[in-house]
Amino acid sequence: MQTRGQKWNATDAILDPTLPSKRLIWAEVDGEYYVVHYERGGIAHTFHMLVAKLANGEAKPKVVWSAIGGPFKDYAAFLDALRNGKLDDRLDYAH
Repeated sequence: MQTRGQKWNATDAILDPTLPSKRLIWAEVDGEYYVVHYERGGIAHTFHMLVAKLANGEAKPKVVWSAIGGPFKDYAAFLDALRNGKLDDRLDYAH
């Protein structure tokens, strides 16, 4: 996954197969919870939210919630969208 400003495959027309099809927008951590906002290229350019938990002593995080929606400028904008029902978490979107 690339970060903002780096090259990536934003569409389904793959010009460089060495580049990823996802790009990080921002991430936040609070103790054992991680909130990740990223975009995914392809036939449809989509924005995703992922919340994972990594408890002390565990080697692998567990996804506790995911949704599609955005883009969100920052964590505060995400919380506002969450409170106002602007995220779609009805389907199990690929991460």
